[in-house]
Amino acid sequence: MDVLVRVVRKSPTVFNSFKSRHQKLHDKWGENNETLNEGMTFYLKYLGSTLVEEISDGESYGDGISTKAIQRVISMEKSSGKKWRKVALNVSPRGIKMCDMISNEMLLDVCIYRISFCTADRNHERVFAFIARNTINETMECYVYVCAKRKIAQAVTLTASQAFHIAEYLEEEELERLKSVEKEAQKRLCVEDLIEVHDHGSLSNGYHPKLSNSVTSSDASTPLNLSPPSNSPCINLQEFDEDNLDDCFSRLAENRIRQRQPSFGTDIFNEDSVEQYFKNNKRLEDFVHQKSVEDLLLL
Repeated sequence: MDVLVRVVRKSPTVFNSFKSRHQKLHDKWGENNETLNEGMTFYLKYLGSTLVEEISDGESYGDGISTKAIQRVISMEKSSGKKWRKVALNVSPRGIKMCDMISNEMLLDVCIYRISFCTADRNHERVFAFIARNTINETMECYVYVCAKRKIAQAVTLTASQAFHIAEYLEEEELERLKSVEKEAQKRLCVEDLIEVHDHGSLSNGYHPKLSNSVTSSDASTPLNLSPPSNSPCINLQEFDEDNLDDCFSRLAENRIRQRQPSFGTDIFNEDSVEQYFKNNKRLEDFVHQKSVEDLLLL
């Protein structure tokens, strides 16, 4: 939690270049990994969700799409008259989790790479919403929440944005580590090949590969290429245990998800009120004093 707060305070806007983000994160990255992995929890009221249309490359959900989706959810909730769910929303570099505060039921668990857009809606000052790809039918949905104050909606939006940037940083670090492991495996494999050739001797010293009886004389006259193709990577499978392989497959799946949708976006900038909110750390207190009647009148 402290690490996410530091990242938000250090970033002048959420639209900084990746290079500046990388430097900011790298300076104090390893101070408290355990707290960072837990993320930050916000206490909100869940209005509901609605489907949104797919967008083309270069377009943004901030171009009126999110506003219409939020208004649609609010209109449906006003007409239904049902009581809104009180939820705890945990935001971390792994994604967003939503838990019912009464039943403790896990209502939503979205990977960070499935989230395409988040916003503190300008037309409804206490509303936070994010758009993500559904894990069941792969449709895009907008999830809408009511916050106790405008600055809480801004804080959740900024935290989600920074969590995405941290996840990008972690992925780059992991890719660099895997590249290093692969290089070491290739070097080790080459050394083992040299030792094997030295032990058995060269072909000119009497060592010949035994050909099967099915090989014809014309085939035998053709020199055999015993080396692997030049474009095939040499990977020593002994370097990877079962956990590492599972991790690689999970990362591959996440990368495929990312390729199917636009980059993460938001329409909010860092503000002094958000920083003050982090300093006071009154998320639960603000939520407790929130009243459903007031929520309905303000929407």
